[in-house]
Amino acid sequence: MGSVAEGDVVGHFRQAYETVVRFPVLVVPPILVGILGFALLFLIAGGATVVGALMGGLLGGSMGGDGGAGAAAGGIAGLILGALLFAAVMGTLWFLSSSMVVVMARE
Repeated sequence: MGSVAEGDVVGHFRQAYETVVRFPVLVVPPILVGILGFALLFLIAGGATVVGALMGGLLGGSMGGDGGAGAAAGGIAGLILGALLFAAVMGTLWFLSSSMVVVMARE
């Protein structure tokens, strides 16, 4: 593969495209992480939201309230914590996926 001049953005994209066409296995790790991330979005963020809403509803109802406000607050808190956990997990997976692509491209 030829070298690309410094600052030649189109040349860099062209070289990247030619590399992927020549070695299509390079796109497998990012695609797998994307599919896994889609599933984890529902499991982590959704699960944390449900648990937060359930716990907020129970605590709100046991303190003399109807539990609705507690469930809403717990659901929001669970969603935020779930989103942070999801971001940490996906960041780590994307980092590993990118590292795999670099090692595969070097080979």
